[in-house]
Amino acid sequence: MRLDFSGLKEYETMKPGLERIKAFLDCIGNPQDNFTTIQIAGTNGKGSTAAFLAAILSAHGYKTGLFTSPHLIDVTERVQADGLAVSKKIFEQIVNQNIDRARNLNLSYFEFLTAIGLIYFNMAGIDFAVMETGLGGRFDSTNICKSRACIITTISYDHQEILGETLSAIAYEKAGIIKGGESVFCGALPQEALKEIKKLSRPFVFGKDFTAQNINCEGEFYSFDFVGFNKTIEGLKLSLAGAHQVQNAALAISCAITLLGEKLDGQVLRQALSTTKWPARFDIKSFGGRTFIIDGCHNLEAFEAFIKTWKVLEFGKERRPFIFAMMRQKDFAPIIKMFAPIVSRIILPDISNPRALEFSVLSDEFKKYLPAADIIKA
Repeated sequence: MRLDFSGLKEYETMKPGLERIKAFLDCIGNPQDNFTTIQIAGTNGKGSTAAFLAAILSAHGYKTGLFTSPHLIDVTERVQADGLAVSKKIFEQIVNQNIDRARNLNLSYFEFLTAIGLIYFNMAGIDFAVMETGLGGRFDSTNICKSRACIITTISYDHQEILGETLSAIAYEKAGIIKGGESVFCGALPQEALKEIKKLSRPFVFGKDFTAQNINCEGEFYSFDFVGFNKTIEGLKLSLAGAHQVQNAALAISCAITLLGEKLDGQVLRQALSTTKWPARFDIKSFGGRTFIIDGCHNLEAFEAFIKTWKVLEFGKERRPFIFAMMRQKDFAPIIKMFAPIVSRIILPDISNPRALEFSVLSDEFKKYLPAADIIKA
C-alpha cells in the first residue's frame, strides 16, 4: 500500500470534540446511520470484549464489522468484517478518495481511521458494527455513532493527563458514550465509577444483573456457566487466556442476548467463544522450540491481570526473562514494582519512537529490584 497520512495530527494534540468528524461524515452521507452500532469503552478489556461480541454476532449469521485500536502490524487490522481485515486494496482506495477532505476539515489520524471504518462497513453492507473507543468516550471519534447498546468493561487509572485524576472523572469521560435509550452493560466497577454511569442510565452490572458461575481453570483457559436475563447457558469455554476474560465474555453474552433475543443459540454461542482470536492478550506462541508469551498490557490493572494469569501456569512458578517497553506517559514505577518479582532478566529494546520511555529511565527503575547485570539493552 502507498498511503500518505501527512497533514493529519495526533488526536491528543487537538481540541477535544466531535465537530470535525461530524462535518466529514455529513459530507459523505453519514454512512454510520446505515447499520446498528454497539460501542465499547473502558480502561481494559475493550478489545477482547469487542472480539467476543463480534464473533457471537457473526456466528449467528449477521454480517458484523469490528473497529479496534491500535493495530499490531498493519493498519488494516483495525477494520474487520466477519473476522477478516479490510483488504489493502480497498483500504487504499478509501484513503485516497477521502484524504483531501480529511485534511481540509483538519481531521486527526484517529478520526480519519474511524471514518474509514464507517465507510467500509457501509460498503460491506454489515448488520452490526462493534466499535471500540480509542481514548475515553465522550469526545472519542467513535462516539459519532448512535449506539443500540453500550458496554463499559473496567474503570481504573490510565491516561489521567487527558481523562482526569480520579475514578469518577475517568468514568465520566467513558460514560460519555451513553446518549440515552440504549442498553448499557458494565463490568464490576468501583462504586465511584458506577455512580457516574448511573447518572445517565440504569446499567446491567456484572455480578448483580448477570454473572458467571462454576468457573473452572483449565491451564491458562477458563470455562464457566453464564447466568442472567432469565437464562442459564452452561459449558462455555474460552479461547482467550486469563480469569479476567470471563467477565469480558459475560459482558459480550449479555449484550448479545439483548440484541438477538430468542435467536441466540447456546450451541452457536459456545462455538463462537471457543474459537475467538484476539492477538497479544496473553498470547502463547512457540518459536524455535521455545515458548513466548506476548501481551500488550500497559497500565496497572492490566499488569495485575497478566501476573494473575502468569502465576497459574507451571512455568510461571519461576522467574523468567522478559522483553519490556513502555510509553512515556504511563505511570511506570508502580507497574515495574509489581512486575519485577516474576522477572529473572529484563531486556529493554531501543525503540525509535519519541513516545517511548528511554532505556536509562527504565533501567534505573528496574535497578531497584534487579542486579544491573540482569538489565540488558537491546
